[in-house]
Amino acid sequence: MVHFESELRAHFVDAWVEGYNHLIASVGNDPKDRHVLAAAVHSNTPVIVTFNLRHFREEHLLPWGITAVHPDRFLVSLHAQEPELVREKVQQQAEDRHRSLIQLGEILRTTVPEFARVISALRT
Repeated sequence: MVHFESELRAHFVDAWVEGYNHLIASVGNDPKDRHVLAAAVHSNTPVIVTFNLRHFREEHLLPWGITAVHPDRFLVSLHAQEPELVREKVQQQAEDRHRSLIQLGEILRTTVPEFARVISALRT
């Protein structure tokens, strides 16, 4: 966990949230993920992107004005809003990992299948 946290802090400096601990007891979602919702509330974040939607049910998020979205839906939506930027970032990610766009799409197909289809269309 130490390496993971140090990588997050290094690459997501502007997204790091602190000072939310006092809100943890106020949120009612799954106890294992209350810190995530509390951080979102504290930072006025409107969307939580997560594979674990069952720990972020609407009845727990609605009072805070927050929604939870699966990463597949989020990425497809992001592509619809900013297709050139997403295309650039996906191509850069493939290059950084010494993979082709096809290979990256195959990797992503298991977790974000709709977005993987979007990526496969980028090469045409």
